[in-house]
Amino acid sequence: MSKYWEDRGNIYYEYKGEEYYTITPIPYYAKRREILLNKIDNIIYRLIESDKTLKICDFGCGNGYLTCHIALKFPKCEIIGIDISKSMINKAKERTGVLKVNNLSFQVLKDISMIENKFDVILIVAVLQHVIDYRKVRSLVLSIYDKINKSGKVLVFEATSETQRTGNTWIRRVESDYVKIFKENNFKLLNRELIAFPFFNIYELRILGILKKFIKGNSIQKCMVINKNKFFIILNEFMINISIFFDRFMKPKKGNTLFVFQKMNNKL
Repeated sequence: MSKYWEDRGNIYYEYKGEEYYTITPIPYYAKRREILLNKIDNIIYRLIESDKTLKICDFGCGNGYLTCHIALKFPKCEIIGIDISKSMINKAKERTGVLKVNNLSFQVLKDISMIENKFDVILIVAVLQHVIDYRKVRSLVLSIYDKINKSGKVLVFEATSETQRTGNTWIRRVESDYVKIFKENNFKLLNRELIAFPFFNIYELRILGILKKFIKGNSIQKCMVINKNKFFIILNEFMINISIFFDRFMKPKKGNTLFVFQKMNNKL
């Protein structure tokens, strides 16, 4: 898996002046990220009101977009981003230099258990969905418990659906699976919110899926072509915009769920 992310960190493209490496249709990814950032900001604002300053870890930080966003938004907080991919961390450090962020650092680490610090908040965004083995996820959550301060919060954002689905490098779990994993490791669920675009998901499966058949390359190469091609960019922008209207009449079958867990201090 580390080689997979090392390779992915070297494959990127530009969209509206920003570098992306995601294989998700970019207008969909950008809109979903906008909603997620707003929700995370609101959560951290509420936590700062009581604690004033926070030590925050972005576990699986990738190219550091979220990490830098949080660091700039909350300059009195101490932020660290960790990832298994050296190429991703290099990108994150470059971003930090350009933005001139002073309350932020990055490290290449295989596991959060290797870090010495403890944190008030740990962010886990689109990480556990790439850990297919349930036992490894449980081990990660156990390490997270040891690296978070008393009554600390863990914000988890992962792909979810009504039924479990698995690919070569990912797994889309049912929401209750994540609740169970964290509960087993002595965390309490405080809140969960689903971010979903069901109309766009249908379009992506039935229309974009057919169009992909006419593109050469493996699945990742096809996705990157779609995210670079002007025709597909315009088409996907149009579809995500109308999805926002039609979604109110549809029941989502899959999406991405933001969980907020709190560490319970009577460890089992």
